[in-house]
Amino acid sequence: DGRNSMPRKYSAEKLEARRQRARGRRFLRPRPHSHQYVLVHKEIVHRVRSMAKSVELHRAHNEANGRPAHYARHAARAACADSVDLNHALRCHRAANRAKHNWSDDAKIDRSRNDPLSSFDPWAKCSPTSFPPRKQRVAYDPWEQWRPS
Repeated sequence: DGRNSMPRKYSAEKLEARRQRARGRRFLRPRPHSHQYVLVHKEIVHRVRSMAKSVELHRAHNEANGRPAHYARHAARAACADSVDLNHALRCHRAANRAKHNWSDDAKIDRSRNDPLSSFDPWAKCSPTSFPPRKQRVAYDPWEQWRPS
């Protein structure tokens, strides 16, 4: 074996001993049955984790409902009878949506390139946090302008 004959490399016996020690100390664990690992870049791992949680909840809610729902939030509303569970699911789905769509905080994106689609887009420089808060909508009051004479 060319790998183990190189200087400063462990022998096959030492490699097996290290693996056994790691397994004994529970550093190595077998993956659960019916699960797979996904290899992603380290800069997006937090995004992928939140999306995976949302998709797993969506799947569980579809199973609980007995039918699929196109939107995860609709599946959650139909499946969750408890408001605590519903709020947890909706927060999870909201976090996944932010992970998918909010790239304004990513400093690694090169904004110096001239992209003709975003260069002339009036909304390109806006982020969801740059908009002023919405005013509360009040039902139309026909007597609002009336002044006694």
